[in-house]
Amino acid sequence: MGFNRSPKVNLENAQYPNLRKEEVMKKVIFVLVLVWLGILWAPPWVARIEAAPKITINAVTTWLLPVANNDYYKEYIKRVNEKAKGELEIKLIGGPEVVAAFDQLKAISKGVVDMVHGSQAYYAGMVPEGTIPELAKPKFEVKAFRESGIWDMYVQAYLEKSGTLFLGNGHIGMPFYIMSSKPISKLDDVRGLKLRGFGGLADVLLGEFGASVVRISSAETYEGLQRGVVDGALRNTISLVELKEYEVMKYILYPPVYAAYGGVWISEKKWSSIPKHLQAMMKEVMVTTEEEARQYFDNMDKTNLKMVQEKHGMKVIQLSDKDISRVGEIRSGTAIKDWISKRATPYGPAIYEKMLPYLK
Repeated sequence: MGFNRSPKVNLENAQYPNLRKEEVMKKVIFVLVLVWLGILWAPPWVARIEAAPKITINAVTTWLLPVANNDYYKEYIKRVNEKAKGELEIKLIGGPEVVAAFDQLKAISKGVVDMVHGSQAYYAGMVPEGTIPELAKPKFEVKAFRESGIWDMYVQAYLEKSGTLFLGNGHIGMPFYIMSSKPISKLDDVRGLKLRGFGGLADVLLGEFGASVVRISSAETYEGLQRGVVDGALRNTISLVELKEYEVMKYILYPPVYAAYGGVWISEKKWSSIPKHLQAMMKEVMVTTEEEARQYFDNMDKTNLKMVQEKHGMKVIQLSDKDISRVGEIRSGTAIKDWISKRATPYGPAIYEKMLPYLK
């Protein structure tokens, strides 16, 4: 028994029994033209539904672009852009030549830029709470920042006072040392020196050591030392090496007395325009970036300290145990507490209390 074959379809008689073949083809062509015209004349909102435009985030940094302080900020941008797969792109448009270093957080609120990378101390005038974690000893910085319970208060302070969402740190707990062009061998030798500060609790700390604080930007420090505007600086070894400040400073007190951060902030308005899945991704990338950056800059600091001694004749002077204890006492002392209670309300006192175990 064989299979029955399907009967041959006759276009003229089956689907269009009353039309000749030529007329059928004309009908088909007419329908195709209508479909094409419909696509061509589709309203703009149809196109938006099919392919949403890429979100662009214009970003700046307070440091000159080649400076190593930006290394993990650049890495963060690269990773976010890769994971966004075309839905979002962060564009690093420049540094202090685009917006002055101390004005960048304010520039977000005015819509000039969308994202900023800079020192929390630079913006202590707007959000004093931001500088409190920088008092922690460098070896405690990640735990102090992420696990001490201050995170929610910290983020809320920036949101309320600057209209920005704090995402995390491009570098975290970078060691800052007292460096000088004049001979110093103990903490008392700092008294009377003109030292470059950068705002917030860093300046309070220097004042408690007896120094006169001079506010100049990082890029101006070398010239300030040359001209005698400052005698030294509260400085990290990265800037010391990259800006060749070892040519005008010869003494470093060890260990570091401060641990500065490089925060990353985004406009609240821009953040609200980003889909939830991309927001989650950006936060996750930041957590990984922070931990890697901590180790990266810690290794760089050790290498730089050794290099400036061996190649450039700088002297690294070990503070006595008594001086080290004194630094810890000042970090948790009256002047710091008063500054926080007067300027960093309402979140500062609570943040400071949680930081105390990491200050001495």
